[in-house]
Amino acid sequence: MQESNGADDIQSVSFFERCFVNFGWFIAEMPLQWYVRAPLHHARRGDVTRAASMALTSVLYLALGQCA
Repeated sequence: MQESNGADDIQSVSFFERCFVNFGWFIAEMPLQWYVRAPLHHARRGDVTRAASMALTSVLYLALGQCA
């Protein structure tokens, strides 16, 4: 799937007006995108294997990735 800022692009930035405040909000929201919204997006579309893989690797990274 290509990134397009469309409805199927789960990390779309098209709803953000380009300004410094919204840039800060976008950066602060990225962990929510990576660790919560992305796995939920795939689970809702029926790709449970990908959703489970994303959830598992996110937990492993958060638990062990900071140790290295």
